[in-house]
Amino acid sequence: MIEIALRAEGISQDRFDILPFPIEEIPLLAQFLPTSVPIFTTTYDSWNEEKIRLLRSGGYDVIVLWERQTKEFEGHQLRSDMLAGNPRWKAQVPTVVAEYLEELGMPERLRALSLPAGE
Repeated sequence: MIEIALRAEGISQDRFDILPFPIEEIPLLAQFLPTSVPIFTTTYDSWNEEKIRLLRSGGYDVIVLWERQTKEFEGHQLRSDMLAGNPRWKAQVPTVVAEYLEELGMPERLRALSLPAGE
């Protein structure tokens, strides 16, 4: 979804990469990501601050894009809106992401998962 949103903004695929890595295993991190690559992040809670500390202790340059005290949007609220059939969730994600989630049938899939077994 992040990739779709970036491309929709006209950012070329050769300008970014998204890869999962074991943040809890700093000694293994360099196998996934060289320390010469800057890490961009945001902060709004103690876990974000801990990730920054861990990454810096591993030799990474961490660039904080912004700091907030609370999240502007939360995934659980988006999922709740989808479950309830409330279209409000669409306004809280980029249009291309909302379209992608609808193509996947995400609201329906969430509702199916929330049903008691056997229904």
